[in-house]
Amino acid sequence: GDDRVVWRSKGQGWIGKNKVMAVALGRSVEDEARPNLAQLSNHLVGDCGLLFTNSSEEDTLTYFRDYEVKDYARSGAEATERVMVPKGPIPQFAHSMEPYVRKLGLPTVLREGSVMMLDDFVVCERGEQLTPEKARLLKLLDIKLAQFRLELVCHWSADTFKE
Repeated sequence: GDDRVVWRSKGQGWIGKNKVMAVALGRSVEDEARPNLAQLSNHLVGDCGLLFTNSSEEDTLTYFRDYEVKDYARSGAEATERVMVPKGPIPQFAHSMEPYVRKLGLPTVLREGSVMMLDDFVVCERGEQLTPEKARLLKLLDIKLAQFRLELVCHWSADTFKE
């Protein structure tokens, strides 16, 4: 959205292989590109990235503290609500998708070129762990049950490192 356009003009984000980013920053005092960057590279673990910006630390922290975007839930995630598909036509599915959604578990049939639900079907219950099939169905139904957030874990500026 508009926030991304604003942040593009203020800086740049990098997501890549942690080891490659760590080598670029420096993994030790001897090979760090600038003082204290090796401390930053030690935090490159798991799903993470780097944000380079000219914005103040306060503005950056304030923005990302509140940043949250709805996203599709993945397999293994906990369903945040009950999702039920009612009996009847499902206009968002093309006729060619009917065998696929039936294979994923929806009780469907093709009638006069339209995908039809034979019965009401509960895709997931609140609190239930999603299977790969249920996660795919939710995405096909364009139902977003997850929240995407960014957590800022450390900060480097003018040769100074802060957690």
